Amino acid sequence: MVRDNYRKADKAAYFLEQRAGISRVCGVMNLRDALSHLASLLDPKTNRDKWQDHLANAEEHLRRAIIEPYEIAIDDLVVRFQELYGKYKQRLLPVQDAHATLSAAPNRVRIEAVLREVQVLTSRAKDAKVLNSWNDEWEQGVAGLPEAYEKLHSLYSEVESYWRRFQQLKLNRRQWWLGVWALLATAVSVVLTLFPNLAQALRNLLGLR
Repeated sequence: MVRDNYRKADKAAYFLEQRAGISRVCGVMNLRDALSHLASLLDPKTNRDKWQDHLANAEEHLRRAIIEPYEIAIDDLVVRFQELYGKYKQRLLPVQDAHATLSAAPNRVRIEAVLREVQVLTSRAKDAKVLNSWNDEWEQGVAGLPEAYEKLHSLYSEVESYWRRFQQLKLNRRQWWLGVWALLATAVSVVLTLFPNLAQALRNLLGLR
């Protein structure tokens, strides 16, 4: 059990910290609990009828050390994606066709298709997790979690890229209008300086003295 699966737990913890950028001690705690049960199992003072319980509990904690880091990484990414996608579909997608730079942005159909793929993979892992049995179905379910993360991460990066383009378009438009107003203000100032009678007439019109 330890020989064949410890490295999987170590890989999952590394994935959570290095790939997802999240520092959690869940993997370490589960490994600690697994070792605690193994220590109790090997303790000469432990009754023989408790051996199987300790072994089963150690196995369960080791499974958790493998699967939970991936679940934490995906849950965090899902929350961030939902926040981004909410703004994206409300503000960017309605004006996508009006801007050439946004023409290739992922549309709702494509995004929802990827989200369904992610949902299938994560659901398969959840179904495998509740089996409480270390078999091929469990292994395949866990293997789908990093795949689901990469699919969603790729989509997130692409959507975020186009959202930034959209934000830049808004900024450029705002700066253009500010430039227009500044130019108009300068032109009016010059005209009023060159034609003081016009300036006085304007003050009279506005009721200014």
